Amino acid sequence: MNELSAEAKIACDAAGLRHRVSGAIDPRDWIFWFLYNLSVFPNKIDAINNYFDDGADCAGKLRALIAEQRPVAGARILEFAAGYGRVTRHLRNVVPEADVTACDIHPEAVAFLRESLGVAAAGSADSPKDFNLGQDFDVVFALSFFSHLPQSSWRRWLLALAEHTAPDGLLIFTTHGERSRVNLANPEIGADGFWFKPESEQQDLPGNTYGSAITLPAYVLRQILEVPNMRLVRFQEGYWWGHQDVYVLRRNP
Repeated sequence: MNELSAEAKIACDAAGLRHRVSGAIDPRDWIFWFLYNLSVFPNKIDAINNYFDDGADCAGKLRALIAEQRPVAGARILEFAAGYGRVTRHLRNVVPEADVTACDIHPEAVAFLRESLGVAAAGSADSPKDFNLGQDFDVVFALSFFSHLPQSSWRRWLLALAEHTAPDGLLIFTTHGERSRVNLANPEIGADGFWFKPESEQQDLPGNTYGSAITLPAYVLRQILEVPNMRLVRFQEGYWWGHQDVYVLRRNP
């Protein structure tokens, strides 16, 4: 298991203090370690600052997308596949007037979100057919989740999250699109607009169920058409990180 050095812990605490959030990092936070070990950063402190700065930026992007479509105040938000709180820790500051629940497949992540970050958290499921939180939400948000799914579960997870979206609510998700190809070694994409490789930075999940996927808009739009009572109200290519596409769906009243 990865462990932070004393210097890295100090840098995390400093970044957390700067953003007015917890600086706690779980040793199993694969997103943190993926960024921490990227060679694009000149030093580890810059990598740590990116983890916190980008988490805050993602929270701000989410707020902006919600505010375009509905009031933020009083919104019940589900952050799906929240991991160990890179974005979650910032939501209390960015959407303080909303009610946020984080959700993740890892029990350890759920415990960390509750105990270390102090947010409401729920467990997910291995299969979309088993995913049921017993309530719906005004906003369901899945950042870089559909960018990792194989075709066998892609639409089924879209349907499962749609079922957790309240009437007149929003389902917001991102995908690897055309602009993401360069980051994934420019693979040849199938005629259906889908490409998948059974590898990701998430080292504790099987690659065949959570790898790296590219879904071109034509593919995604075909999946959306199969979701009952949902319509596309916003699409923007490269909205997230300059390469992931964002889709905003609204459930019919």
